[in-house]
Amino acid sequence: MERDDAERERQRAEVRELCARLDLTPTELARKAGVVPSTLNRFLNKNVTHMLSARTLARLRNVAGGINHPGIRQFIDGEAKPLQKQVGDRFGPEDLPVLGYGQGGADGFFFDNGIAQTYIARPAELLRVASAYAIFMHGHSMDPRFHEGEVLYVNPIRPPKSGDYVVIEFKDGRGLVKRLVRRTARAIIVEQYNPKKTFEIAPDEVKAIHLIVSSSIG
Repeated sequence: MERDDAERERQRAEVRELCARLDLTPTELARKAGVVPSTLNRFLNKNVTHMLSARTLARLRNVAGGINHPGIRQFIDGEAKPLQKQVGDRFGPEDLPVLGYGQGGADGFFFDNGIAQTYIARPAELLRVASAYAIFMHGHSMDPRFHEGEVLYVNPIRPPKSGDYVVIEFKDGRGLVKRLVRRTARAIIVEQYNPKKTFEIAPDEVKAIHLIVSSSIG
């Protein structure tokens, strides 16, 4: 946890450094990088707990000419050098499949029989989990814990317990992101935050419940 906090602060410091060197506001930097402005502005708010993905950080750096731009190189090679090391430690190759696609008009998604929609950088905690995958958060039912468009990293072999955040895969191909309250022989009780409510799911409708181990923006 302390390491994540330190990495998050170093990422914020680099984003602010980029803005200062390029004379851009965070909104302007985000637009030039092809990142949703609210994503970057929300990240700079100290109340959030997620970090920028390696891909988003690379897009922001590319606005200034990439990592070899003298300003960025000076920042990374100077006092904030641990940022580059920890980003490298946190993310591996871009071989993690992103599963599912949005379901129009509903707060959920479809798994599409496990077909990968794209591939992204693999976080360190999933480097040796062959069956790991990621999804993009759809809808606002888990705000403020998970925001729409946020990347959720999933470990399907680590059993979830009460209180964990999970991806629920239904037998009909639907998927939902919720907080697991408890499981009984007669019902799976889950919670969402927006609007806040707890509800039951019939076990015979569910194909799998997988643990969300971490998340990042973009």
